[in-house]
Amino acid sequence: QKPHQHNGVVKKNYYDKFISEKKIEDVFNKNKNFYTETFKEFRYAELTPSNIIGENEYNKNYFNKINEIENKTLDGIALDKIASDYNLNITNTGLINQKNDSKINIKLLQNFFKIEKKNTLEFINLDKKYYVVEMINISQKQKSKDDIQVKESIKAQIIIENKINENTKIAKKIANK
Repeated sequence: QKPHQHNGVVKKNYYDKFISEKKIEDVFNKNKNFYTETFKEFRYAELTPSNIIGENEYNKNYFNKINEIENKTLDGIALDKIASDYNLNITNTGLINQKNDSKINIKLLQNFFKIEKKNTLEFINLDKKYYVVEMINISQKQKSKDDIQVKESIKAQIIIENKINENTKIAKKIANK
């Protein structure tokens, strides 16, 4: 590490310190619970005119059925019952994360991930499309200390810690003069 030169005066940057793999591992092990990722599994059905009324038109009949379905979700009717009553195809996502490795529209996925309660049917109206969805599983997966985002987060944490420690040392030197 080269000291910085300013107006002929050599200055040491107190904050730029080498961060060892050992230090990264120590911080990771102390804070493992912060480095997890949430995975959720959903069952859902899109409510299209063709599967609800057998036509491809968005008409009064279709919107009446949409209102019925929305009311049934609010009344706590199960997804399987609604699916059989309205001829809906249920899709199961499997366990997915918000990075969207799945084939689901990103906005729809974001709406799915807002769901907190397991096995509670939700009605979603998004971009003039309608869905019924329930979260059926949720799990936390431990991220690796070698994950790039985890490493960057830990390094940032260590740099802040170093700045606080260096500032404390400088303040003590000033106070002891």
